[in-house]
Amino acid sequence: MQFFEAREGKFQFRAFTLIVSLILLVTVAHAQTSYRYLLTGNYDELSGNHVPLQPLANSDGETGFFNPFAVPTSTCPQTFQVDGYHFFDNAGLRFVNDDFIDCGYTIKFTFHVKDLDGSQGWVRLLNFTPSDDNGIYIKLTDRPTNGTLEFWPNGTVGADNFFNSIDLYQFVITRTCSGEVNIYVNGEFFASYDDSSDPLYLPNDGDNLIDFFQDDTAVPNEASPGWVKNIEVSNAPIGTDEIQEDWDNFCQELQDVDCAGVLNGTAVVDSCGVCLQPDDPQFNQSCFDCAGEVNGPAIIDSCGVCLQPDDPDFNQSCADCAGTPNGPAVIDSCGVCAVPDTDAFNASCADCAGTPNGSAILDSCGVCILPNDPLFNQSCLDCAGVPNGTAVLDECNVCLEPNDPDFNQSCTIKFYMPSAFSPNEDGINDVFEVFKSDDAPASIQSYRVFNIWGEMIHESRNFEFGDLNQYWDGKYQGEIVSAGIYIYMIEVLFENGTVELLKGDVAIIR
Repeated sequence: MQFFEAREGKFQFRAFTLIVSLILLVTVAHAQTSYRYLLTGNYDELSGNHVPLQPLANSDGETGFFNPFAVPTSTCPQTFQVDGYHFFDNAGLRFVNDDFIDCGYTIKFTFHVKDLDGSQGWVRLLNFTPSDDNGIYIKLTDRPTNGTLEFWPNGTVGADNFFNSIDLYQFVITRTCSGEVNIYVNGEFFASYDDSSDPLYLPNDGDNLIDFFQDDTAVPNEASPGWVKNIEVSNAPIGTDEIQEDWDNFCQELQDVDCAGVLNGTAVVDSCGVCLQPDDPQFNQSCFDCAGEVNGPAIIDSCGVCLQPDDPDFNQSCADCAGTPNGPAVIDSCGVCAVPDTDAFNASCADCAGTPNGSAILDSCGVCILPNDPLFNQSCLDCAGVPNGTAVLDECNVCLEPNDPDFNQSCTIKFYMPSAFSPNEDGINDVFEVFKSDDAPASIQSYRVFNIWGEMIHESRNFEFGDLNQYWDGKYQGEIVSAGIYIYMIEVLFENGTVELLKGDVAIIR
């Protein structure tokens, strides 16, 4: 093999190519067949359904031998011995395709390379056309310790200086029938290449072979001695979940024990990290999210709906108007988000009577009442009809402000008391009658007459001015009193409740 500078162009690290690969994987999964070679003591296929691998000798006639390999702790948590196949420098193994692979495949194997310091600058891992150099290599980019994966003749790919001469690697390469080639190392996606236009990484009709590790035997130091185990060839690409699952169980399978520690057992670590038999009903179930996705992020929100926490609808389907899941707040009659049975509920639009959107208001009298109520502004009207006004009815029954100059003036009553009367029953001045000047509302509340010694000799109460039967007729105890001077005290009651006292003396003449 000769070394040329890598060409740019055909390999691309594109996320969408992975998606295309997964879609195609689903369509062909039903037809997938796999041949597995454990390489623990022979070259036979495990089921016996395909021809054994063929050992390839180097220029010295050396091939390899079956012997344990000490797995380093940099690969598995603890070191242990595992049976496999040691191959000499520039020796290898051959898979006879015999038209098993058509256009898509998966090739898996576990390997270790011992020497990353060959003079030619590369170590071959895989070759699909033994008649030329097209294949997968480790380019020695940091001798003598590290190298970088290379799609020959199209250049290096993946992490620089990823491979070393200490670790054990699980290598997986898949190809879809659309030509998308993907490489995974230790369960992780590593590189991608578009092999659709001019297939280089597919067994050709002429050779119909796949060679592992051996390069041109005529050129020394074109390969490296190493160790390999568990070569598996499938006629369809597998998915990333299966690749990851294989890596999760890698160390257990190397020891020929399953994850439960059972020799040659079949239990594996599922996608949830639980060690179970693949046909166990709980397989991949313990980490399902509520949407049925393994290790998915969806959870049951506070509304009982299965959603991812960053979904805009998370906790919203049962949120109240305040945004609180299962909260009590509602839109009240005022159109305001509030909690019922609180002071704020329906308060922002309540009238003075507490009625939401009601029309009652406080009138000028401070009374909460509807504006069209006949009593609106009436409870505090003064006599002039002014709310909270100060006008009152004066003694003349006239509505005036108390400081009005006409207050109590429009109805001044003048009283006339005779200075003498003659109770001789001649029909003229026979009683001591009190007269008033007009018809202003007034009555006599108390009418009393005394002799000069202060003895009351007549009393009448609560009568009208014109009631002659109530006035003094000049008698005391039925007898006409002596002529002389007598004292009177008369109380006049006005309609507004005021009382005026009239007092003086009157003479009886004969």
